[in-house]
Amino acid sequence: MIVAERAYYMYRRRLGSTLVSSLIAMTVVAMCLVVVLQAYLHGSRFVAGQTRRAQASAACRQQIETARAGGYANLPAVGRHPFPVGDVPEPSGQLTVAEGPFAGSRIVTAQVTWPAGERTSAGNVELTTVITARGISP
Repeated sequence: MIVAERAYYMYRRRLGSTLVSSLIAMTVVAMCLVVVLQAYLHGSRFVAGQTRRAQASAACRQQIETARAGGYANLPAVGRHPFPVGDVPEPSGQLTVAEGPFAGSRIVTAQVTWPAGERTSAGNVELTTVITARGISP
């Protein structure tokens, strides 16, 4: 009977977990949570930056398409001309019209820049095209 009680006692003693093993398990779980949190924060910054870049690209594309649709005769004067970028006041858009590589042509550049924000870094998007008085035919 004493042997059976001792065996039962040894068996029950091994069933529980020790304080050290519990602390190790909690440490591993905490480290995993930190890694997941870091990945989430990095991902949200990436998405915010890509959203801002997409808005800037759309604004530049719209300005270039408007300039192309208007043609050479309706281009603004040579120089820099600001344009609005969506509802966000931070980014600044600028349409630059410069003399082209040959007579009767203009280089039109649309550029949007934005400052670094809480979740995004500073950046810019720039699109350039050449518009001629005669079009693309020789």
